[in-house]
Amino acid sequence: MMAATCYVCGDTIHHRPVAIGAGMTRHTRCAPGTDRFMRNVPLAWEYLIALYGPPKAGRILDEMGVQTMKKADIKIGGIYAAKVTGQVVPVCLDAENANGGWDATNLRTQKKIRVKSAQRLRGPVTAEGLPVEQTDQPTEKKAARAPTGGEKKMSGLDAAAQVLGDHETPLSAGEIVNLADAKGYWHSDGKTPQATIYAAMIREIAAKGDGARFRKVERGRFALVAGS
Repeated sequence: MMAATCYVCGDTIHHRPVAIGAGMTRHTRCAPGTDRFMRNVPLAWEYLIALYGPPKAGRILDEMGVQTMKKADIKIGGIYAAKVTGQVVPVCLDAENANGGWDATNLRTQKKIRVKSAQRLRGPVTAEGLPVEQTDQPTEKKAARAPTGGEKKMSGLDAAAQVLGDHETPLSAGEIVNLADAKGYWHSDGKTPQATIYAAMIREIAAKGDGARFRKVERGRFALVAGS
């Protein structure tokens, strides 16, 4: 018999799955109200919708104190945690989708995905997947690289603009990061600096529109706006 998959946490169920209808199963330890249930809001939300429908599912989560994202809190260019193919990963929201939800980029794989609703998002994170509130504490390694003696450090976005200004052809976020490092414009000790720069450029485009320094010319590639 094939092993069942828990609809709440996404893990394989090795012993006595609980059938919850519509072909779905879950661990006994992933029952509504448990810590495991509340740590897996996106799939738990779908689980409750399948059982009760959206209005009642929302009320149940509210009563449990589970915080789901609201559409009004979500911004284009923002990075959020989302469950994709069974894993929680950071995603960058690129644009609104004509059919509802958002077009997004999985920052772990750089693949394009669609986020169908705000409830699939857990909350804002960094490109590395860390909660935003944890990023205010500088690490020792980063502090060691801080400029001294009044030296002004170029930001990642300014470095991206400088790199794109040096090249006539559009570049990917990864190419921008590599060139910025090689030229001494900007360096990051983060695990996914290309994802950080990608998201930052998307945010500037979304926030400033025609006044943005960057434009997305094709899938995953950017160019500098003339005159920037």
